[in-house]
Amino acid sequence: MTINDFNALPYERQLVAVFDTGQPLMVRWEEEFAFKLYELPGRFFVEVEFDTASSNIVQLRSFTSSSRLEDYEACIQLPDWLA
Repeated sequence: MTINDFNALPYERQLVAVFDTGQPLMVRWEEEFAFKLYELPGRFFVEVEFDTASSNIVQLRSFTSSSRLEDYEACIQLPDWLA
């Protein structure tokens, strides 16, 4: 699945794709929000934003750019294909 295929899916199917095929990489925290980063097989990333107070997913962000990984790169080893 490419990032364009993923973005074309309805929200519920995006969630299934992330949780069924995504490789969890890291969780980071900002105030009452948790951000969980996944790598998907189509060589793109999805960040799942959780509101920890309500235990709800706020949004999904899909991306391929390494600049979006700045909040994570000090704590994880980026995949070889990204270099």
